[in-house]
Amino acid sequence: MSASLYSKCQQSNILTDIINGCVEDIKYSDSVDAFKLSAMNAYDSICYNELAQDPKNIHYVNGVPVVSSSVSGCPNQCSLTGNCVSGVCHCHHGYTSGDCSVQIGVAPKIYRLRGDGFCDIRTRPCRQANVIVDNIMESDTLSCRITPMNVSNGEPVESGPAVNIKGEFLSFLEVQCPIPESNVMKGQSAKGFKISITSDGHLYSQEALFIVADGYCTKCSADGVCTDNPNTCVIDGMCYRNGDQNNEGQVCDPAVSTVNWTSIKTVQEIDQYTATYTGCRCPDNTNSFNCACCKNGGCQCGEIQPNQCTHCNCKKLCGSKPCLFPPLAP
Repeated sequence: MSASLYSKCQQSNILTDIINGCVEDIKYSDSVDAFKLSAMNAYDSICYNELAQDPKNIHYVNGVPVVSSSVSGCPNQCSLTGNCVSGVCHCHHGYTSGDCSVQIGVAPKIYRLRGDGFCDIRTRPCRQANVIVDNIMESDTLSCRITPMNVSNGEPVESGPAVNIKGEFLSFLEVQCPIPESNVMKGQSAKGFKISITSDGHLYSQEALFIVADGYCTKCSADGVCTDNPNTCVIDGMCYRNGDQNNEGQVCDPAVSTVNWTSIKTVQEIDQYTATYTGCRCPDNTNSFNCACCKNGGCQCGEIQPNQCTHCNCKKLCGSKPCLFPPLAP
């Protein structure tokens, strides 16, 4: 058994270098199969780069240099379940896809989700999940079945119907699945999604759980059990940090209650509609709490003046009090 380009480069020193590296890997892993394909792929990659520099292997198409297909290897050695002919895999009976890695009639198999299936909206938007999965191929029917789950109160429970969303084929071992928008982006503490993959629209993989959470308020295990962090509040399903205020001048005070707002006697009042310069979630960046907290039914000014609130129907007043609300630095 040899790499698909072995006959093209067998006079070079590539094989010796590859073997030396592979022997060291096998010493540590005590496994030949684990490195067989990677060694063969490495051989083809180095060999192809050498062949592509030889003018004899170059022809021109409309004036553009193109490497001859006769020196092209096959993807992933045709997974050792096919024959490589001029850079194209011809699969053995019962196998298909560009690298012959897909066994016909067998469902895909998910190995894991990148990030261990957990995403913190404080570090990234969490609008996609990368799934490490076997027995898949690029096709028009490649899709992700997404089932929403409630995970805030112990074990995950289905909270809505499953939807099928077009998946993006990244490689023969990875698919990227779009994740629907959830209220975690708007303050909910956590939301789960069960993900299943299909290449043909009929055979689906087993399900894997992907959790989107607000890391300030929630910690979740791989099996979807989420617990509230100390020094935070989860009020009406929304996450708040210690000291966050609502529009009524109440605050999150975990020492008093983690599930209800706490009334306080003294709140710094700036003007009729602005209770504090900062401490409330920003409308244009839900990961930031550096915007004004409003009172008396006021609304935040947003990007115009993030530390000011005004009458909700009169945003033209935003920035109109430079003494109280200094303009933002350019």
